[in-house]
Amino acid sequence: MRNGAFAIINGKVLDSDKKAFFERNILISDGKIVKISTSDITETEAIIDAEGKYIIPGLIDMHTHGALGIDMPEAYHFSADDICRLMRDHYIHYGVTTVFPTYITVTLDELKKASDNIYAVSRSGDNPVNIFGIHSEGVFLSHEKKGAHDETLLRKPDIEEIEYIFSGFPGGKHVLSIAPEVDNALEVIKAATAKGYVVSAAHTNATAEQTRKGIEAGVKSFTHLYNGMRSFSHRDPGVVGVALASDAYVELICDGFHVHPEAIAMTRKAKGSDRVILITDSVLPAGLPDGEYIEGTLKKIVKDSNIYLENGTIAGSSLNLFKGVKNYMSFTGADLAEAVVCASANPAKLTGIYDITGSLDEGKQADLVILDKNINIEDVYVKGVKKYSNLA
Repeated sequence: MRNGAFAIINGKVLDSDKKAFFERNILISDGKIVKISTSDITETEAIIDAEGKYIIPGLIDMHTHGALGIDMPEAYHFSADDICRLMRDHYIHYGVTTVFPTYITVTLDELKKASDNIYAVSRSGDNPVNIFGIHSEGVFLSHEKKGAHDETLLRKPDIEEIEYIFSGFPGGKHVLSIAPEVDNALEVIKAATAKGYVVSAAHTNATAEQTRKGIEAGVKSFTHLYNGMRSFSHRDPGVVGVALASDAYVELICDGFHVHPEAIAMTRKAKGSDRVILITDSVLPAGLPDGEYIEGTLKKIVKDSNIYLENGTIAGSSLNLFKGVKNYMSFTGADLAEAVVCASANPAKLTGIYDITGSLDEGKQADLVILDKNINIEDVYVKGVKKYSNLA
């Protein structure tokens, strides 16, 4: 057997397709899952007995701006060591093995520099997580639904500018959030989709008709559903109504503050378990004490772990994704298997990395989390290497 081989036996292993746990043994070698079996593993003497424990795929946060005082859109202000520390001390700590660093609205040149730096971090041996690409939420948004984005820096959608932002991270699996009703948006959505970018509707005041046209042009998901978009009405269903009725994915910030628990439960009933993606939308002050912080061009105020602008506008979250998984279970009645799929397989499928990670299948990267019987994180592995343990 190749070097680095080990087995995790007797664990309750998540089958993401069936959304159920089965007692299985897993053989891992060279960073990949080599075998999942009910039979004894004989290829290695390195054994981890996970009897009574749950084995889940590593979580994927496809919408997160930062935490612990570090801001992805301003990654050029921070050293590679700072960003690697963020990945290690925040994301890995909460079972997140794949991160899509997400931008807010700053200048194009700043976003390009951030892309350069994040790409370098993604290749660094000190970086503990997978970074397959970038999620650009800012710049091409609606003025009416700008939320916590700097209105003075919003721009008319332009595919060349989008390519410029992403050019610092060549070959990435990139996500573009855009308001589909703004001038030139439909043409840009078509062009971005043709280039392989995932397009998501965000910070939008679109009518139902404008939203449908966005989907026809290539919109595949809806960024933090309900937040930063036209509200639903039975005579004016708008973007929310079309999102719920369509086959597109929807992101949910499952903290009980951005979206009421009853609305989260309603979304699950409308979308089912295959089209909900749990995200954090965490921002620079996440994980820090209550107080005032500067992120980009804006002052953000943390009060009782919720984050606001000075005018009271909600300005991102302090949520971690594992807490979001547990909240989803509590708010909707979903079991652990379904909730984990919403934070692993679903974002992996949308972003085009499901052949690499997002589930526990033979041939995929060994990105996994071991949970105790009370659903607490014990160990986190990325590419078969233990990156965090709560058992020290």
